[in-house]
Amino acid sequence: MEEEEKSLRAQAQDAIYTEIIENTKELAEYRGSGGTVKALKELAEAYAWVTQPAQPH
Repeated sequence: MEEEEKSLRAQAQDAIYTEIIENTKELAEYRGSGGTVKALKELAEAYAWVTQPAQPH
């Protein structure tokens, strides 16, 4: 069970990281776009929660 949980956590981290990369590409294209900036911030926050759930975010 613990190994499966680690696998799910790793999958979640990878999925969020992939979305951060994709949004970063859009951010370069649409500098200052509020929607892209907000999405990137939210994804970074989600990644922080997934990688370090015990830390305050």
